[in-house]
Amino acid sequence: MPQEETVDVLGYLRRLARFAIPGAVVALLVTVPLLLLTMNQEGTTTYKQKAHVLVIPNDVTTEAAATQQAQLVPMMLRSYVALEDVPVFVDEVAKRSNGRWTPEQVTERLSIYWGGGSALLAFQAEGENLAETNDLANLGAEVFVDRADEMVPTAGTALWKPSLKVVETSQEQAEPTVAPTSSPVFAVGVGLLAGLLTMLALEAWSHLRSGRRKNVRA
Repeated sequence: MPQEETVDVLGYLRRLARFAIPGAVVALLVTVPLLLLTMNQEGTTTYKQKAHVLVIPNDVTTEAAATQQAQLVPMMLRSYVALEDVPVFVDEVAKRSNGRWTPEQVTERLSIYWGGGSALLAFQAEGENLAETNDLANLGAEVFVDRADEMVPTAGTALWKPSLKVVETSQEQAEPTVAPTSSPVFAVGVGLLAGLLTMLALEAWSHLRSGRRKNVRA
């Protein structure tokens, strides 16, 4: 029965330690630039502003109509939320901004939310400038009130026919959200990994060359 070959872990670690200096050099060459980049970065300040629109269903006179309307309300509010990506809405907001935002920027920065349990829609804008973010939220709500019936034709049914009203405009008061910079731990970790991989590669290359020399002598 052939004897099982044992793995000399300590021997391998000693051989690996011969390349500690080049491994440390590589680790420093990788870590230092990453640390400098992290130190020079500044967090991105982002503001979030909201304007609110109340969707008021029309009056109904019968219990059956009221029941049907109650079932229809959530569906219609979800349809309104979907307008945030509809070109007619996005293009109109961009047009009324007089060049401040392109349609692509409107799509990225303006969102419509419905929390459920009410008929209140929130128009939330995000941006790095407080005044512009405030204006975008209000402009989104304004365009919605003016054009929603055109963009969601089913809203014009006799049962629905809601009234749209801006009940709260966005104000220029908000706490900025500052995105954190990259962590120094990440830079150190990448540097150590690069150094370790260098040591492993050098040891493997040394072992390969040693094996070739033995074959040549044989």
